[in-house]
Amino acid sequence: MMAVSIVHGGPPPRFMSRLLYSSLHQSRPSVGIKDVSDKDVRNQIQKLINAESIHDIHAQLDVMQTLITVAGCIRPVFNTNDKERLVQDLVEFFVLTRVSACTEQLKRGLQALGVLDEIMAHPKCMEELFIYAPDQNLTADMVEAVFFKVAFSEAGSNQHQKQTRVVSFWRDFLMDLEDGDDELSLKDLLVFATGADVVPPLGFQPEPSLEFAEGLYPLANTCAMVLRLPTIDNYQNFKANMIFGIANAPAFGTA
Repeated sequence: MMAVSIVHGGPPPRFMSRLLYSSLHQSRPSVGIKDVSDKDVRNQIQKLINAESIHDIHAQLDVMQTLITVAGCIRPVFNTNDKERLVQDLVEFFVLTRVSACTEQLKRGLQALGVLDEIMAHPKCMEELFIYAPDQNLTADMVEAVFFKVAFSEAGSNQHQKQTRVVSFWRDFLMDLEDGDDELSLKDLLVFATGADVVPPLGFQPEPSLEFAEGLYPLANTCAMVLRLPTIDNYQNFKANMIFGIANAPAFGTA
C-alpha cells in the first residue's frame, strides 16, 4: 500500500524513524543504546555499560541472565572489551534481530512497483518520503505553483482581460488564506480542488489547472484536477464567494 500510494500520487508514508528507514537499504545499520525502545531492557544494558570493575560486571550479568539468554548472547566475560562486545550484541538483538522478520516483510512489500529498488539506489533522495517530519505548512506560493496552468481566452479579448483580473484576485486570495485571517485555510482550498490535503511527492496527475466559471461560486472537478474561478470584477465579492462556495461544498468539492 505504501508503494502504490507513492507511485500513484498519494500521500507518502512519512512516519518512519531514521533507523527503520536505514534498515531498508543497509544490511546492518549502526545502532546504540538510545535505540533500544524497551525502557527496562535499556536500563539493564545501561547498568552493564556503567559497571567498571569485573566484580560489578559479573554482578550485573547475574541480574541479566534471562535477558542474555533470550538474546542468545551467553558467553564468558573476562574484561571490559568482552563487556563492550556483549553490550553491542545485546543492542543489535533487541533493536534489529528481534524485528528482522518484520523488516524483511516490509521490504518485500516495498518491492512493489520498484520502490525498494529506488530506495536502494537513491537512499538520500527517497528518505523524505518515509522519515517522519512535522507537516510542512502550505504556502500561497506552493498552491499557486500547483495551479500554474491557466486556461485563458484569446489574448486581447474582453474575456481575457476579465480573466487576467480574476487571476490577480486569486493570488491575493491565496495570500489572505496564508495570513490565516479567514475561516478557510489553504489546506481547505487544496482539498476542495484536488481531494488531497497535501501535495503528493510526485505531484498531481493530471496537472491541476485553473479555468473560469460563469457563475458566482467556484467549482472543482477533482478527477480532472480543474478549479473554476468565478468571473467577478470586485475582489471583496470574489473573496466572499470563494470562501462561501468552498466552505459549503459537499464532501471535498463539486464535480
